[in-house]
Amino acid sequence: MASTTPTPSAPEWVSRWPEAFAIVTGFFPEKRPKDGSLACRPLLVTQVLRRKDDGSVHLRVAYGTSKVKFPERANDDLIVQNLSDLDACGLMTPTRFVIAPDYQIIRPWSEEFFRPWGGSPSPRRGKSICSANMPG
Repeated sequence: MASTTPTPSAPEWVSRWPEAFAIVTGFFPEKRPKDGSLACRPLLVTQVLRRKDDGSVHLRVAYGTSKVKFPERANDDLIVQNLSDLDACGLMTPTRFVIAPDYQIIRPWSEEFFRPWGGSPSPRRGKSICSANMPG
């Protein structure tokens, strides 16, 4: 999917935004960040929004954490822990996405808020959650 024209200095990935239910990597506000800086973490895209006035793309995201808390949070959050699902979604460890609406935020799809994990060309990770269990 093509985006509006990014700034000349923006990385190529900014011109191709993810779809809903994709997993991306970026920054999410934390109450007590380690070393005083935000960590780049997995985020689940729950909605893709496009502004009418300038065509910019914003994503509603839920944060991912390695604190899985299974089975206590199994009915409240989305937990990805099966090895084949982890691989399909581009995740390295079991991850719990906190999907309660009060814990989701909206951020512009830009390098200020989203960043690839080391060595990756884009913040987009693997397949979307919806297609991870689909054959093919």
